[in-house]
This record gives sequence, C-alpha cells and structure tokens, in this order.
Amino acid sequence: MQDAKSNIRTKIVGVTIALLLVVSAVGILLDFPHTANAAFARIPQSTASTGGSGATLPYVEMEAHSATTNGTIQGPDYQLGDLASDGVDRTIVQLTSGKSVQFTLPQSANSINLRYSIPDSASGGGINASLSIYINGVKQANDLQLTSKYSWLYGTPGFGDCNGNVWSQSPGGTAHHQFDEVHTFLPQMAAGSTVKLQVDAENTAPWYAIDVADFQQVAAPVAAPAGAISVTAAPYNADPTGAVDATAAIQSAVNDGSSQGKAVYIPQGNYLVTSHIVVNNVTLTGAGPWYSVLGGAPTTSTGTGVGIFGNSAYNGAPSSNVNISNLAIEGQITNRIDCIQDNGIGGSLNNSSISNVWIEHTKVGMWFDGPFSGLTITGSRIDSTLADGINFHRGISNSSVTQTVIRGTGDDGLAMWSDLGGVSTGDSNDSFNYDTVQSPYLANGIAIYGGASNSATNDVVTGSQYRGGGIMLDYEDFGNPTAPFSGTTNVSNDTIGQVAGFGDQGIQQFGALMFWADNGQISAPFTVSNDEIDSSYFAAISFDGGNPTSNVAMNNVNINGAYAAFSNKVNSIVGSASNVTASGLTLTNLWSCEGLQAFQITQGTGNSGWSAASETCGPPPPPGTPTPQPTPPPGTTPTPTPPTPTPTPAPTPSPAPTGTLITAINAGGGASGSYVADTDFNQGNQFSDTSTNIDTSLVGSPAPQGVWQTCRWNSSFTYTIPGLTAGHTYTLRLDWAELSFQNAGARIFNVAVNGNAVVNHLDVYATVGYKKALAKTFTVTANTSGQIVIAFTQGGADNPFINGIEVWDPAGGPAPTPTPAPTPSPTPTPTPKTLVMAINAGGSATGSFVADTDYNQGNAFSDTSTSINTSGVTNPAPQGVWQTCRWNSSFTYTLPGLTAGKSYTLQLDWAELTWHAAGQRVFNVAVNGNTVLSKFDVYATAGYKTAVAKQFTVTANSSGQIVIAFTQGGADNPFINGIELYS
Repeated sequence: MQDAKSNIRTKIVGVTIALLLVVSAVGILLDFPHTANAAFARIPQSTASTGGSGATLPYVEMEAHSATTNGTIQGPDYQLGDLASDGVDRTIVQLTSGKSVQFTLPQSANSINLRYSIPDSASGGGINASLSIYINGVKQANDLQLTSKYSWLYGTPGFGDCNGNVWSQSPGGTAHHQFDEVHTFLPQMAAGSTVKLQVDAENTAPWYAIDVADFQQVAAPVAAPAGAISVTAAPYNADPTGAVDATAAIQSAVNDGSSQGKAVYIPQGNYLVTSHIVVNNVTLTGAGPWYSVLGGAPTTSTGTGVGIFGNSAYNGAPSSNVNISNLAIEGQITNRIDCIQDNGIGGSLNNSSISNVWIEHTKVGMWFDGPFSGLTITGSRIDSTLADGINFHRGISNSSVTQTVIRGTGDDGLAMWSDLGGVSTGDSNDSFNYDTVQSPYLANGIAIYGGASNSATNDVVTGSQYRGGGIMLDYEDFGNPTAPFSGTTNVSNDTIGQVAGFGDQGIQQFGALMFWADNGQISAPFTVSNDEIDSSYFAAISFDGGNPTSNVAMNNVNINGAYAAFSNKVNSIVGSASNVTASGLTLTNLWSCEGLQAFQITQGTGNSGWSAASETCGPPPPPGTPTPQPTPPPGTTPTPTPPTPTPTPAPTPSPAPTGTLITAINAGGGASGSYVADTDFNQGNQFSDTSTNIDTSLVGSPAPQGVWQTCRWNSSFTYTIPGLTAGHTYTLRLDWAELSFQNAGARIFNVAVNGNAVVNHLDVYATVGYKKALAKTFTVTANTSGQIVIAFTQGGADNPFINGIEVWDPAGGPAPTPTPAPTPSPTPTPTPKTLVMAINAGGSATGSFVADTDYNQGNAFSDTSTSINTSGVTNPAPQGVWQTCRWNSSFTYTLPGLTAGKSYTLQLDWAELTWHAAGQRVFNVAVNGNTVLSKFDVYATAGYKTAVAKQFTVTANSSGQIVIAFTQGGADNPFINGIELYS
C-alpha cells in the first residue's frame, strides 16, 4: 500500500525543491517574454548518430500546427503558464467560431485520440463542450465531447499536508495541466482521408486549443483465452454497461481465477469500479484498451477509486505471477491528495507483467512498492495524471518499462526511487528502455533517485516545464534515506528536447540532463553516451545540489540549441567528455559561479561548440532577444502564419564515400546508372516527380537525377540489405530530396540501422530545402546474418521516405555484380536427415507442415501482406509458415510419440512480424528444462520479416517427449512460427 511511509517524498519534495531553488538562485526574480525566440523554433537536428527513438507508437501522432488550419498558431512557447507551452512540441492551434484544423491521414485509421484544451469555468471545476468533426468533408452525426473537468490547476503546488489538495483549482496564478485527451472510434478511413475539426454553431466553448491528434487502426477485440473465466458470466454477472457497480463481481472472478489457475477475462464493456481489484497469481485480461474499460470515482472522501493492485510488500509478501493486459483504466480524479491511493495500478507485483494497458485521470498511473523483482511493463499508455506516470519505489529490482508512452503527467513521467525506508537496498538493475515521455507539467520526464546499475536508454523525453528537467539523476533524501548511486548508471541513446528548466519565481534551474547531489557526493560511475539534447531553454547538462559529482563519462553527446552546454552549482565535477558537440548556444563558455577549477572534466577528442576555458557567473538572461508573437483574444482576427524561413544550405558538399560500391538501390524507381531497381524493402508506396531537376550541389558524386526524383514512403518500412559479410564494417549513404513539402516541420522522421538510431527527427526541407539533394553517411556493421537493416519510422509529422541507398566497402576489393544473390547462412544438416514432424505454429497445414498442434495455450497471429525474406535459411519452410505464429506471455509445445533417450535435431523457425527495432521483443526458450536461448531478439538477429532458424541437438525425455517452453525475457511476449524435428 502507498501508506504514509511511501508518501514521504510527495509530502516534502515540493518544499525541498523550493528551498533549493531559492538558495541556489540567490532569490533573483526574472521576467521572461511569452514566446521563445527563433533559435528555439524547430532547430534542425544534428547529423550526428545520437539520440533515442522512444516507443514505437501504435498510432500516427499528427501535430495540429503542421496540418491545414485557418486558426491561430501559437508558439513555440517556453513561458510557464502559457497555453502553447503545455503542448507536445510547445506549439498549438487555437480555434474560435468558424475556424478549423484539417488532418490528412498518412495511413488507414478507424479512431482518433485528441489532445485538446478548452477553458476552465470562471470559478474552477471545468466546463463541457462539443467539437464538430468532418471526414472527407462530411459532417459526422456525433460531435467530439470535450471537458475541462480534469484539467486546469493553478499556482504553486503545496506538499505540506498529505491529506490535502496539492493544487488550487480556483482560477488565478500560473496555470498548469491545461490539456486533456479524448478518444473515440470513427468510421473506417483510408490513407489520404481528411479529418477536420471545426467550431460550428453548436460548439459553445469560447475557444478550443488543439495540440495533437493520434489516428490509429484499432484491431478487433481480443477474444477470451481458452478456458478463461468471464466476469460477465454467472455467477459473477458483472455489468458491462456501467450502470451497476461491478467491483465485487470482478473481484470474485479474480479470486476464483487465482484459486483455479484460470485466466480472468473482461469482455467488451464499460465497468463501474469504485475501489481496488486485488490480484495475486492470476492473469487478468480484456478485449483491448479500446474495448474493456474500468472506470469509477472514489465512493467516499477517503476512497481510492478504480485501480488494480497487488498485495503490499509493506504488509507482508507481495503478489506474484500476475499478468494484466488488454484493458483501460479511466479514473475520475480532479486533484492530487498524496495520502490517498488514487492510482491506476499499484501494490507489489513480483515476477509479473503488464502489457497493452491505457490509464487516464488517476493520481499516479502505476505506483509500485518493493521489495520485489521481475516486473515487466510493455506497450502501455498513460496520460493526464495528477502525479507520476510510473514509479518503481523501494527496493524494486530486475524490472523494466519498455515501449510505453506517457504524456501530460503531474510528476515524474518515469521514476525509480530508491527509498531505504524499511529496506536495506535501493532499486537495482531496472531499466526504462524505448519509452516516450511528453509534456510533464511538473517534475521530470525521467528520474532516477539513487540505486544500483539502473538505466534509461533509447528513450525520448520532451517538454518538461516546471521544477524538473528532462532526465534527472538525483541523490537526495525525502524523509527516509535514499540509497546512494552504485554500480554504473547508464543514460545512453536518449533524446531530450524542449526542456524549459523553470523553478519557482521564474528562476532557470533545471538542465535537460541534470545531476543533483543534495544528500552527499555522487561518486558511482555514470555512462552518458550517444545522447541528443535539443532546444533546452536553460542548460543542456547541469550539475546542482551543492556536493561533488564524479565519474561522469560523456561520449558522443550532441547539443543542438541551449542557453549553455553546461551549468554548474557544485564545487567539484570530475569526469570525461569526448565527442560532445554543441551548436545554437547563447553562451559558449560555462554558466557557473564555482570557479574554473571546479569543472574537472578531462576533454578528449571531438569536442566542439563549447569551452571550459572561461565561465559566466550570474542569473542567465533569456536566450537571445525573443520577439513575442501576440496572442489575440478569442474571436479576433488571428495572427498571420509567419513566412516559412529559407533554409541555410551547407557551405560545402558532403563528400562521396570511398572504397568499393557494394550495392545501390533506387528507392521507388527503376534501374539508373549503377543503381538497381527498387528492391529489398518490406512494404510502402512509390512516388516520383520528374517535372524539374533536383539541385545536387550539396552532395559529392551525386546519384543520377532519376534517383532523386523517385522515392519510397510509408508510415514505417524497412530495407534489409542481404549478402554482406557478418561483422564487417561498411559505409552506408542515404539519399533524400524533398519532393512534396515546402515548409519546415511538415515532414519529420527517424532512421535506425540494425536497431540503432542514426537519425532522429530529420526534416529534409529544414536541412536543405525543397527539391535539393541531401546525403548522410554512416559507418555500420553487418549483423550476424550478413545484413544491414534500415528502418524508417515517423518522428512527429507525416511519413518517412527515402530516395536512394548506397552501401560501400571502405576496405576496397572487387565490386560485386549489381544484383548479388544472397548467400544463405548454412544450417547444420542432420545425418541422416529424416523429418519426424513439422508444425505450422499458429497456422494451418502447408507443405510438410501440419496444422498447429501440441501446444498448451496462446494466441495465433498472421500477416500475409508481404513475403518473408528467407534468404538466410537453408531449405526454408513455405511462406505460410513464416507468415503465421503462436504467441503468449508463456506457452509450451510438447512433441509426443518419440523414442525415450534418443537424440533428435530440433529446428525452430522465426520471422518477426510486428516489431521494427531491436529490444522490443526479447524472450527465452528452454527444451526439456534446459535453456537453449536466453534473451533472444529475432529482430536484432535478422531484421523485420526476415527468416531465422536455430537448430539444437535434443534428447527425448523418459516419456518420449520433447517439451519446448517459451517465456518472457525482458520485453513483450515470446512467439514461434514453425517447429521442425529430424532424426
């Protein structure tokens, strides 16, 4: 339970930070203009291969200000309390009567999730209003129903009374938490459809602010697991309409599921739940978060409202073996009271999993109290909370959050808090990996408070506003002692952007990446590598808290827009910096009042754009001299959209790669020069514009015009370049020319190679302009299958694209033929090779493979939209095997009728059909109780929709069986496509 012990941090953290802010900033009050200057308006990303890709979104996120609108565009805005400053990228569109914003869908969708704001009422408490929606010009019968009941908080948070409201809800003072979200199904829409939001006569709010719209193709409801208990069946009879409180009925079903070893299924419906459902040793699953919704307010002033909780480690043993999935939790919390557990999911969950869960309008999305180990959270969404998104509190180990999106939280988006109250160790070996945190209105995007060997990697954190930074590394006591940092804390391959850095009284305090040594010195190692820091209103990297910090190793960090690269408020910083590059700084020397001797960072090679040779002491002014854009009152003529800036081209062309050209692909087009016709892609669309030539002056040895004039595009797609030498280093050059958009911010996307992000938030137009060639070169290593896998994903606006792909061998050597035939990776050939059985997991009979059989549980999935690349497998199974699979959190296949004690050759076949990046699915395989694969990642091994086969020599057990067990290994669920057994 989140009792008084676990609430100590929230009770006093505000007071603690407020005191630190006043003392460390010597009480100086600064008055900032209301709009950031042009230096902070969409600074183009660096070309360095730094930063993280964050979560792979199940939807396309579209920014209103990049859509078609006759409304008022506000921002970019960094001023605390301004409406636009609470937007995902600090830019929003405000609509008044008759105004609209129209989105053109880049992919099919049947739903919308809208992040919006409408005004508060004059006395607080919110208003309700509708907003018209048009699809392809046709007004829909049902308007979107919006409310500001769950938004609009004011002033300075007060943490002095654990049983009192933290925020004021009476209008006045600085506004916080100005946006909320609403989602609903829409008619099926094809790619290219238009969705317009318009203020019509019946839409009565004084104004509507539109931030982002998420369009998703929501799949059909998930069926009940075999043999599961349904909460709506007798004797439980939970009401799926929400008219009758279903708390007791669901709890009874959960209790029976636990005692009987059965899963518990929540069918499609809206269920009224007014207190916590307590779970232990049970699977609780629904039809999907768009279908199975638990919602409800507390029934008393000290109630807890809707939630799913494990047993508390504070009160005894934690719950174990709990699996929660495929449901939504909709709280009804309007203010934060820290002594009440108004959380979506909580308690203590040992060796458990949470996946595909959506939580809104609770105090904390998920708060866990240790000690316990082995919790995995994957593929979930949390938005519009009053406090943290997810918090690992007190002695939690070997646990992770992956592929999760958190937006609009009222405290840390993701936190590990190593509170030592009642335990001897802090959090350890925990990870936040491939997550996205957007627009926390209080505290940090990600925070690690002490602990051992924890990590935040491959994440994207943007928009932190007040009393916090992007990623905070904090050794600070909050009532109870906090475990000091130990082991190596890893903050790598992350992107941190648009951090305001404000504390109380407008004092700039927090860096995008921040070390805070308040309780004592920090001396354990920190690895800070391959990180991207963009548009930080204060410092990119800051040191604070008053105590020395050491063992900070920084390498390959790119800073793109900040007041200063480093700020310092401690007397000693010891570490190293290599390849730390900065551009767009207001202050190129240190912002510090500690003296140059305090900054004991050993500088290696590759540093640029900043200097530790001098320092500036005193309060930082606003970056540059911003020119505010006026914000018209509702109903007045909107400010004209500013003209599109003219990009500044690079002064010299990018050089051509050296060595031998291995392959060159004309993406989306036919053979041209040394470029072969488009090949090795998995999906997507072709586009060409040959009306005018492309300006290739910025590219050395450019491709033919036919390459620049054609492209492949899609919401996501990959190219898998085969036939390379595994482990060999190559030079990869990617070629682009923007053929469609003529304004910055209209198309922004990401690129990863073999699972590693190489380009984040690339905007080709903003980099070079319209119909101008851009080439980027990367040093890459072929994977173990002799492949280079290039993945293109959305990065904020429209769809990714590519014109040309070149692979060079810098070591030289004979050039291959233009279309080299891939050489399959040899697989052992059993002797004699006699097929005993072959199973098409998740599918029907095909070739020598029988229909799926001999499994104990799980789900079937198929994707027959494209063929699977089987070039890396000898004698591959039919396509129908690779295109279907069985998956579950855990499952087994038991192959019967074998000769006890006899050796067989077992071949397991996989093709990743879902994920597009390494680390998104990691699992284990054991045969007859012996582990044969640990933390296996199919994508990292072979790529997307590419076959991989593994062979093992196994012995049938005393019952003449081979038992193959698949279990989770760190991310998502295990799966299998085909099983082959030879004698």
